This record gives sequence, structure tokens and C-alpha cells, in this order.
Amino acid sequence: MVRIDIETATSGSSILSKIARELGLEQQYAKVSGQDVNLLTLRMYQRGCCGLFADEMQFASRSATANALTARVLTQLSELRVPLIYLGNYSLGHRLWNRPPEDTDRFLSAPLIMLAEPPESPDFARFVTDFQTLMPAADLDIQLERDGPELHSLSFGLRRMIGRLFASSYAAAVEDLRGKRGVVKIDMDRMRAIYNTSTDYQRDRLTVENLFAAILGVGGFGIAGKKLLN
Repeated sequence: MVRIDIETATSGSSILSKIARELGLEQQYAKVSGQDVNLLTLRMYQRGCCGLFADEMQFASRSATANALTARVLTQLSELRVPLIYLGNYSLGHRLWNRPPEDTDRFLSAPLIMLAEPPESPDFARFVTDFQTLMPAADLDIQLERDGPELHSLSFGLRRMIGRLFASSYAAAVEDLRGKRGVVKIDMDRMRAIYNTSTDYQRDRLTVENLFAAILGVGGFGIAGKKLLN
């Protein structure tokens, strides 16, 4: 399986060049032709490559011609004639869903939806516990059995938001101790304060509230939430 990041390769020639490098070839493509694609497919077969994994596909959808560019990239990857798995965020899926039927049939034929970890998930527990290792100098008063469900409700279980909660809480605790002696303490009171008042977490708070509102089917919860349901 060859893995490539679309974030660093969005033109046709750069994508082929990246695949070639992953195969151990020193081929650098200046342009793309049918012969180039066929030859690269042959090289993949010769090296026993059984498929392609394209990560960060959403980075192909950030331009004014995003829909056309994303469709072109996916079409080009499929022309290599090996099984293709690509990964992207909700925004990418929404864009592809609005493509013509012939494109949605091809690009969204068997989607796997990756949801946030539930509060009882071992992965969620391990991720939270890891912060005790990352913050040895802090008095981290977070107990999973007691605080896990509430921490999940403040972050929707999304790792980037959990990380920002801990980072913002640590920064606020350090700031409170400026010029004083004491221990950097992080507990759920601090987490709640960050969730409710921190400007750094303001956008995340809106996202969390809209996600919960979308699940519950609650109306009138802002532009971001309405997009989730459309």
C-alpha cells in the first residue's frame, strides 16, 4: 500500500512524483500523460503495491475551483488502476455530495464515517490519560471515572479540542501563578472556566454546541450547526 499526503501534492505531476518516490523511484514528472500513468501503474504492480491511501484530501478543496480540482485528483488516482482509499473531513464529503450523480456514484460509493470517540471508549480514556505524562509538572486533578463524561461533553470527544482544553487550562494556571509560588493546578473547575470564558476556545465551544444540537435535532443553533444538517 502506497500512502501519500494530498496536502503537499495537489497538481497531477506532483502527485505522480510523490507516488514514484514512495515506490523508491527517482522519477520526477513535469507533466502528466497517459503513457506516464500506464508506466507508473506497471511499476506499482512490479513492486507488489496493492493499493493507494490518499490522506488529507480536503486540502485539494480549498480553492475557488475546489470541486473540479478534487474530482480531477480523485479521477487521476483511480486511473492508476489499484484500489483507492482516501481520507478527508466533513467539508470534503459535503462538496463531493454536491457533485453530479456520476461523480457521487464513483467517489462516495462506500464511505466509512469516522465518528468522535464516545466517553466510554478505551481510546478516549488513553488519550486523556496521556496528558498526565505530558504535564508532569502540573497538579492534574482529572479522574476519568469521575470527570470523563463531563470532559467529553466539553470537547465532543474530539482530540484536537481535548488538546486545546488542556493547553489553555495549563496556560491559564501558569498565568494565575505569575509572580507567586505554588503549583500549576488543572482540574474540572479550570476546564469549565476555559470552556465558558476563554477566547481561545470560543470557536471550539460553538462547534461542540452545534454538534450536540445537530444530534438532538434542535433548531435555531447557528450557521455552523445548520450546515451540519444540510
